[in-house]
Amino acid sequence: ESYTVYRRVYNESTKKYSGWSTLKTGYKGTSLVDKNVKFGTIYSYTVRAVNGDIRSDFKAATGTRVNVIPTVTISNVSNGVKVSWSKVENATGYTIYSSTYNAKTKKWGGWVNRGTVKAETTSWTDKTVKSGVYYKYTVRACKGSFKSSYKASDKVWFLAQPTVTVKAVSSGVKVSWTQSSGVKGYTVYRSEYNSATKKWSGWKNMGTTGKDKKTWTDKSAKKGVIYKYTVRAVNGNYKSTFKASNSVKR
Repeated sequence: ESYTVYRRVYNESTKKYSGWSTLKTGYKGTSLVDKNVKFGTIYSYTVRAVNGDIRSDFKAATGTRVNVIPTVTISNVSNGVKVSWSKVENATGYTIYSSTYNAKTKKWGGWVNRGTVKAETTSWTDKTVKSGVYYKYTVRACKGSFKSSYKASDKVWFLAQPTVTVKAVSSGVKVSWTQSSGVKGYTVYRSEYNSATKKWSGWKNMGTTGKDKKTWTDKSAKKGVIYKYTVRAVNGNYKSTFKASNSVKR
């Protein structure tokens, strides 16, 4: 007529299971998802068939440890690649791994353990990355010696943030920047100060230069107006972060 589902929990300190607790009674189906579980904990289940006052015998299923895979996202930041992940309840820490693409062999390297961080940490920045190189990352949740399964992040092409300097010249404002490896060009942006409102305008895209350029002169800058500039290294859809230059008066 129905089924009663039971659960027991394994205690890793005592190396013993708890007694059976009733998870569901009067259940008509033949499968059930137990959502009230904790990562890294071992559970065992059993089911008894029921008809009125009569119950079948039972046999315990092999214990299973709860596995939760963190969701990993990556992004370029000013000093490297920032790796972020979803928090896993009951985890005692997270182990981070990276893989580097070899442009010569056209293959990805094996996963390199980059260390384990504490449970309250949900992001980490890889400051060892090199501009113009592809990277992938993954994170495994830990509980004691147990580590979760993992899923690789999307790849990211790291581009170093250019350092920008500006100077007023006879023909306009000269913008100079440090070059980054692995780029296909540099996009220059300009912000203008409004002396009436005392506010800066949003960044205006002034165009993209070739990969070998490291200076550009803004000949459209007006005399007596204050400007700021910034430059982003670009390669297809990948762009570096950016930092505004000092202000300059034309």
